[in-house]
Amino acid sequence: MSIDIIGRDEEKALLKKVLHSPKSEFLALYGRRRVGKTFLIKHFFRKEKCHFFYVMGIQQGSFVEQIDEFTRAVSDTFYNGVPLQSPTSWLDAFELLTKAINQQHKKDKIILFFDELPWLVTPKSRLLGGIDYYWNKVWVDNNNIKLIVCGSVASWIIKKIIQNKGGLHNRVTRKMLLEPLSLSETKRYLHAYSKRLNRQQIIEIYMAIGGIPFYLDGIEKGLSARQNISQLCFSKNGLLAGEFERLFKSLFKNYKAYIELIKIIASCHYGVDRAMILSKAKLSREGGTLTNRLEDLEQSGFIVGFLPWGHDRGMIYRVTDEFCLFYFRWIANKKSTGFLKIGEKYWDEKGASQEYKVWAGYAFET
Repeated sequence: MSIDIIGRDEEKALLKKVLHSPKSEFLALYGRRRVGKTFLIKHFFRKEKCHFFYVMGIQQGSFVEQIDEFTRAVSDTFYNGVPLQSPTSWLDAFELLTKAINQQHKKDKIILFFDELPWLVTPKSRLLGGIDYYWNKVWVDNNNIKLIVCGSVASWIIKKIIQNKGGLHNRVTRKMLLEPLSLSETKRYLHAYSKRLNRQQIIEIYMAIGGIPFYLDGIEKGLSARQNISQLCFSKNGLLAGEFERLFKSLFKNYKAYIELIKIIASCHYGVDRAMILSKAKLSREGGTLTNRLEDLEQSGFIVGFLPWGHDRGMIYRVTDEFCLFYFRWIANKKSTGFLKIGEKYWDEKGASQEYKVWAGYAFET
């Protein structure tokens, strides 16, 4: 079924260039979880004339599970689902894929989409070494091959692929950071699905959950902004009930340390410096570890670091993710007070309070 991609005009233009480029292309795509990376790639290329090979890593999957999934993808894409024997190494797996590619017409475009690549890379699997070998020795010479690697752990894609110091050094031909939908794109997105809220209500929703397509899909027609936020975030079975911890667990191994950091940063509207973070943090006291974790949070789109005007030293960090700011202000500190039992009526009252209006001023500024 053909589905339109709402917004993403710059990204679609870039993918068009990748598809019609006269040479092989290696695109590194990254962005926070739920932002629509998989949706964009799948629905863009499935409308185009090309062979679309798609494999997605299995979170916490074993080497055998990952390579079995890869083999099924080769079968589905090139052999009409005929069962194939799974290889015992990634080099053999990529040889299997290469032979399938070589059987296609010489003018056919081949899209190789490795989704959630960090999950595919299991310990001692040598997957990156295999990509390095086949890209440099084989695939780069086939002008019809367009390799796309993607991951929600943005820092992993940046460090392991874009800034790779080994055989993949400077091999990426294009990169794409997929950010949440802008406010205007959010309006287009909601209206495209007949969720016709007025501008003020769209802004209220945006300040609470941001421009994350997966979250916006939970907006129900016929309900006001306050009713939707109440149902999404404060109902026991709401789409975003428990989402905050799920999100961080899926992105970071020591996720509690990352939550601690972002909570400290979110405590001040205008940001905090490194000294304040160090004075309050218990799980991230080591300099290198703190630096790396701040970079991870920034590259994943949760915070931003900047030098204030007139300062020549001392980075200030601010939380820029709308849902995180909303979570820390209205959800996190209510859990220990029977918050979930209060339910949706809680937001009916808070959403109309002066307390909310003050907070909304800061949220709108952000």
